[in-house]
Amino acid sequence: MSNRRLSSRVRLSLLACVCAGLGACGGDSSSSSDPAPSLTISGTAAVGSALANAPVAVRCADGAQGSTTTRADGSYTVALNGKLPCVLEADAGASGKLHSLATGSVGTATAHLTVLTEATVGKFSADTVAYFSGFNAAAATDLTAAKVAAAQAAVKAELVANGVTIPAPVTDFLTGALVAASAGTAGNEHDQLLDALGAKTFSIKLVAMNDFHGSITTPAATNGGTVTLPDPANAAGTKVNVGGAAYLATAIKALRAKGPNSVVVGAGDMTGASPFVSSATHDEASVDVLNRIGLEITSVGNHEFDYGRAELLRKQNGGCFPASGAQGVAGADTCFMDAATGTYSASGGTFSGAKYKYLAANVVDQATGTPVLPATAIKRFGPVAVGFIGLTLKGTTELVAGTGIAGLAFQEESATINSQAKALKAAGVQAVVVLIHQGGISTATTVNDKSCPVSFGDLGTILDKLGTDVDVVVSGHSHQEYVCNYTGKASGKRYLVTQTGFYGGAVTDIDLGVKLKTGVTSIDAATVPIIQADNNTGVTVPAAFASFAKDADIAALVNSYVAVSNTLAQKQVGTLGGNLMRALFTGTTNRDESAEGVMGSVIADAYLYGTPNGADFAMVNPGGVRADLTCAAGATPPCPVTYAQVNTVAPFANTVVKVSVTGAQLVRLLEQQWEAPNCTAKFNPATMQYGRLLQVSGGLTYSFDNSVNAWTSGASPNNCAAAGTGHRVVVSSVKVNGVALDLARTYVVSTNNFLGLGSGGDNFTVLATQGSNVVDSKVIDLDALIAYFREKSPVAPTTPRITRIN
Repeated sequence: MSNRRLSSRVRLSLLACVCAGLGACGGDSSSSSDPAPSLTISGTAAVGSALANAPVAVRCADGAQGSTTTRADGSYTVALNGKLPCVLEADAGASGKLHSLATGSVGTATAHLTVLTEATVGKFSADTVAYFSGFNAAAATDLTAAKVAAAQAAVKAELVANGVTIPAPVTDFLTGALVAASAGTAGNEHDQLLDALGAKTFSIKLVAMNDFHGSITTPAATNGGTVTLPDPANAAGTKVNVGGAAYLATAIKALRAKGPNSVVVGAGDMTGASPFVSSATHDEASVDVLNRIGLEITSVGNHEFDYGRAELLRKQNGGCFPASGAQGVAGADTCFMDAATGTYSASGGTFSGAKYKYLAANVVDQATGTPVLPATAIKRFGPVAVGFIGLTLKGTTELVAGTGIAGLAFQEESATINSQAKALKAAGVQAVVVLIHQGGISTATTVNDKSCPVSFGDLGTILDKLGTDVDVVVSGHSHQEYVCNYTGKASGKRYLVTQTGFYGGAVTDIDLGVKLKTGVTSIDAATVPIIQADNNTGVTVPAAFASFAKDADIAALVNSYVAVSNTLAQKQVGTLGGNLMRALFTGTTNRDESAEGVMGSVIADAYLYGTPNGADFAMVNPGGVRADLTCAAGATPPCPVTYAQVNTVAPFANTVVKVSVTGAQLVRLLEQQWEAPNCTAKFNPATMQYGRLLQVSGGLTYSFDNSVNAWTSGASPNNCAAAGTGHRVVVSSVKVNGVALDLARTYVVSTNNFLGLGSGGDNFTVLATQGSNVVDSKVIDLDALIAYFREKSPVAPTTPRITRIN
């Protein structure tokens, strides 16, 4: 056999034959040893103009894969040994990825790649990139002719709803005739439709919530149930009653009815630290109500982890409480849903979980490094896609008892956001919305203060590191209301940053203008208070605001859960000698954690009373004081206190823990109230006071000097002491049971497991890491509080134990 090399003409001829057989050169994965291709797929990739030289990849039902590149006119052909149906992906560069479907049963198929085929694939999975990469035989069974036709019909309906006229010849986005505009060639009507879509601005509405905390009934007027509206007729503003799931449902329906494209989202703490009507059902009541209201996507917050990872996953995926071990009693404390309807039924027996998606981009399993929940979600509106990134604050580790976050790592927020936003944009979304459970502090006296008097603190640090891929930041955690434009330091981009307050008293109405090729072109937003139409007698609501009637179906659903909880809820546990209030920001129902409050002092007294074998004094974290205890309007003390009321004040099922510390360690613990990082975590611009002030029982008194490391200027504390360096406590003023503190003596402190175990919560590390003789009594704080009321009623307001100097 001759060894002579083939002539160049012969070699070129052979190459041409190979290319012709494969349909394209420089991209097909077949080799000369492959058998003859059994399947040929062809089509055109276009974004209005032809998508030239674009990589195209194919994945088929039997696992076969192929690839090619498009020609100058956007057309392509790929031949491979595979079996239909197949999914295709084209890299459209700055426009992201485009996907399509090749279906049928013969050896040839047509599959164009456009924004319309992308929208069609999006009906099978909103995350089309993941759908393509994970496509397999199981997924292929869903691609029946009927379902593919239904997907296209749904996309067409969305286009029509958005005012798009579909040319009569364009009947099939996947296979219909498509000539893309290219050099010297005009596009046909199919291509002209793509051009029209590229020029159109789509209006997208986001209805945003945060910190609902299971408040399915109307919140108390003193605890999230009122807001003050700006009023041209009243310079001080007009206060109105707000909140309640039945009113909220009506408001959300009204907002969504304004246009064809909307989504309801949350920024964490949708459940947890809930009123008794929800916590009595392990928050299944709240999940059911939020499902019915239409929540679709929410980030996790710190309170989603109060009862641990398994319980959070149960809320997402369903199953009776608890997630493992002996189950609760269906219809008594868990599993109230009907399996067929997925909502409450008197004969229920199941819990199907949240229909909305929890996102947790920065929460990973420490052992495996894998996410606990999805990082992102995509919502599609015809050809337009909006990407959502959900995450909680990194400091969740300081806010949740160790058992709740065991085995989990909470990663830094800004790097997580930037990474996920980049991936979403590469996948082809036109807008990126961050749902983050972290927030700023506002000094506004009415809602919708356009001057944005907000100190962003830790959230600002995150915003300043974000890139240009992010458009909107829906925040939470701080229970504040604001709608602000914030210019990030790193990006120079202006982001919309919002928060609604808490307990469902308001939503944020966010309108985005979005174009396929340029992304977000306009943003408009406002807070919409959930004003109760039937519970503001004598109040003239300003014309700029709407009132909302109850949604009858949601009202009935809430009443069903109220009835379930009533037997235990209405049981009286004691009486009040007067209103027991938390420390509040002036003129609001927002908790001020930088100050001492009567309710916090009473809880600490209950801890001290309920500590087995006693302690010298007790202290609790201010964030654990969730509500006030008040007499009914017009009632004269002593007033009855019910189980449900007390449970709402202390809903965490923390345990009473005893820890021994020296006097010197006690002073160090008190200094941690104002040192970094607590100094900027909580602050009150009106009083120029900052930090987290531990609520203390009788038996401990002291003074602190507010002129030391004083907050002298700026929107947030500007002169914080570094950790371990503070000296605000007037040591000579500290007394334990009336006796001056002995720095060398050991004292027994009663506290909760949140502060006393693990590494210590809310950045208070002394008790957990330096204390000795640690004993977890296993006494539940709610039980201790109930016992205190039974024995000490009527419980009257306390006098201050902490004195501020200067």
